[in-house]
Amino acid sequence: MHKIILITFLALLLGSCANKDAKLVGDTSNIYPGGLLGQRINGDDNSVTIWNLWNARDGKPVAEQHCRKYGKKVISMSFSNITGYYKCGFDSKIVNAKEIFKDELVQSSVSIIRKCIIENIPKYDDLRSDAK
Repeated sequence: MHKIILITFLALLLGSCANKDAKLVGDTSNIYPGGLLGQRINGDDNSVTIWNLWNARDGKPVAEQHCRKYGKKVISMSFSNITGYYKCGFDSKIVNAKEIFKDELVQSSVSIIRKCIIENIPKYDDLRSDAK
């Protein structure tokens, strides 16, 4: 009985050593060294789930790799049973103007504002003050 407990404890101990450099390969990864099953990854540009984890923290580096494919990063994570759930999003600290203006909604809004300004300049220009 003691041997079974010792083997189980050692398996758990060795299994809990996550490889922080684990690579996302297609829809799989091998986060735990020597892991027989590996991890199954499923997601899109908004979220990713990683099956066969000990905790959500272990899967975060692989989830980050998935989110980076869409120009995003992990902004929240949770864990249930053996599955990690990660939400992909933009970090407001790193979003730059070039990325913002690539968005179709932003481009459309700027176009509407530009058109409004051009149409209304003659109406509001008093021809005396400098537009600067």
